[in-house]
Amino acid sequence: MVYVTGGGAWAKIDASEWLTTNTIPTAHQESNTRSGWTVGAGYEYALGYGWSIRSEFLYADFGTFTTFTSPPFGAAGIEPRQVKVKDYIWRAGMNYKFW
Repeated sequence: MVYVTGGGAWAKIDASEWLTTNTIPTAHQESNTRSGWTVGAGYEYALGYGWSIRSEFLYADFGTFTTFTSPPFGAAGIEPRQVKVKDYIWRAGMNYKFW
């Protein structure tokens, strides 16, 4: 069976940065949850006796966002950055059908 799939996608994105221009290194971390979309295709093959194998490829896109918008107090030099977030996912599996 050949199939296509698509829908919504969500990702938690952690970004961190160390600033070492001062005598005391400064760390900064931000966390962001992004929503986006995904589309993909796959193939499933029935082996018999309730077993099947499958392979699937997905492309997920979470758009562009700005990170490091609020640097820690007293940390100069941490500038906002534009980030494009997308992911390519390939997965394989084996299934068993109970009834």
